[in-house]
Amino acid sequence: MTEGTETASKTDTKVYELDEEMEMFCEFCYKDGKQNQPADGFCVECVTYFCATCLNYHEKFHPNHTQQDKDKMPQDFYIQTCSQHSDALIKFYCLTCETTACSTSRVNDHEHCEEIHHLPQLVKDFDKIKELVDIKNAIEEAEKEVDAIELIVDGGMEKIKQYNNEAKCALKKDRKEINELFDELENEVNDVETLDSENLEMVEGNIILTKAKIKTLKSQIENKIVDITRSEVFVAAKEAKMKSQSILNNLKDTRTHLEETEISKYVYVPTKKTPQDSRHGKLTAHKEKVKNDKLLVWLLVVLLSALTIDIFLIHFETSPESHEIKLSFDPQQLCYISKENLLAIAFSQNTLHTINITDGRHNEILNGRRAYTSTSITTMKDNMVAILSSDGYILMHDVTYTNVKKYRQSIYVPKHGQHIAYSNNIFYILYGGEERHIESYNMNGQLLTNIPIWNKFQIISPWNIAVSPNNNIIYLTDSDLVIMLTMDGTVQGYFRHIDLIRPIGMAIDTAGNLYVCGYVSNNVFKISPDFSHGYEILGKRHGLNRPFSITQNEKENELPVGSFGRKSIQVFKLSQTWFQYIRSFF
Repeated sequence: MTEGTETASKTDTKVYELDEEMEMFCEFCYKDGKQNQPADGFCVECVTYFCATCLNYHEKFHPNHTQQDKDKMPQDFYIQTCSQHSDALIKFYCLTCETTACSTSRVNDHEHCEEIHHLPQLVKDFDKIKELVDIKNAIEEAEKEVDAIELIVDGGMEKIKQYNNEAKCALKKDRKEINELFDELENEVNDVETLDSENLEMVEGNIILTKAKIKTLKSQIENKIVDITRSEVFVAAKEAKMKSQSILNNLKDTRTHLEETEISKYVYVPTKKTPQDSRHGKLTAHKEKVKNDKLLVWLLVVLLSALTIDIFLIHFETSPESHEIKLSFDPQQLCYISKENLLAIAFSQNTLHTINITDGRHNEILNGRRAYTSTSITTMKDNMVAILSSDGYILMHDVTYTNVKKYRQSIYVPKHGQHIAYSNNIFYILYGGEERHIESYNMNGQLLTNIPIWNKFQIISPWNIAVSPNNNIIYLTDSDLVIMLTMDGTVQGYFRHIDLIRPIGMAIDTAGNLYVCGYVSNNVFKISPDFSHGYEILGKRHGLNRPFSITQNEKENELPVGSFGRKSIQVFKLSQTWFQYIRSFF
């Protein structure tokens, strides 16, 4: 044995000296209150220790049980009582459940366990020194790991403070630069104000002097009239006339100078368009994994300092395929009735026409003289539409290219509706005018909701209505806004963009994205369901001019758009690589 091994062996023996002699007691006597009666024998079948007296009695009652005397009985005792049965010793260990058990617990709780053993038998081959040394080593390793992690956390906390200070310094630097910039602008405004004021002060001084001359002349004339002769009055009048004419000439020159004098109206124009967010910078926290000598998670703070920043999320723009279909009318509203056919209301005529978007044919299928005047239409499913008539009915029809094929049913609504939308067997009707409100009806004609919107300050002149696919949001186009309402009429949000002017026509896809015509801005916007972003997908460069009506075929990526005064529709085939442009102001 080497010196090192011998030393380690002595150390381990010293640390784990566990060979203290223990004497087992009689379990029966223990239960009777005699806690220190030594055991003289052991019953293998009963797994119980007995004193000499109790062992004799046990042999008489159980002559077939195997008895072991004091020298042969198990010497590895576990003198602890069961947590469930306080008067019973722990005698067994279940390897299946990894827990100890007394005789009662063995029967009750481990009936089906195959690996339950008598503790003295189980530990015969147990090397207690080796096992406890391994435990000691594991504990020491855990202590080292705790210390290491503690160092990581401490270092990380220092990094957090460092990054925090760096970010604040950057913010202070930018704040200082921005303040200096606005100080310069303010000084420019002050300089302009000084110059403008000086110009007007000159005129103001001349006016004060002229008023004094007029007052003096007026006083002289009044005195002359009272105290002097007619000859003197004559001469005084002539002199006064000359002076008054001089004053009038001077005032004329002053007025001319004043009319030519310019004053400055201050208009502050940011470097780019008006920010949607009032902040001038953005803090972004980046997370990254760390090595053993760093914090488990680091925060990297990056300051993006700019008054306004344009961010492009680009899928390269490819010009969409399109073709134009000439019509004999302006389409007020459009909806699909099949893959190739549209249904349209003719503007001012309120007649219904079908349009084949493949070959451009169109056909009038219903007019006011033959049946009723249509004010709004919406698709229910393929070849089935709902028509809102001016005489107060929702009419459900099967429609083909050639005619109104079959009348389904009608629902009476008491007032003249402006626009209709349909979603999941519910109709939504928008009413304009002073009592602006929205009504919803089920397929049986039962009024479900009456939502007043005349009292919403954001809603001035609603034009069109759309409903989300899950029937929980209503969208309205109104003035220069697209408005989001909950089903109880609460304004949840609104979308406004400087490049979307007078939104009119509107369509919605199955994901809830909106397609909105900008009638004055000559474009079409795609807006996300939550209004978090919106961007132009079609515009003047694609030939749009006063777009008024729109519908969409999601499967075919088609957007038919009708323009007012053009008597045609343009059918756009959007590519999957169509670009996305989001303007973001930090």
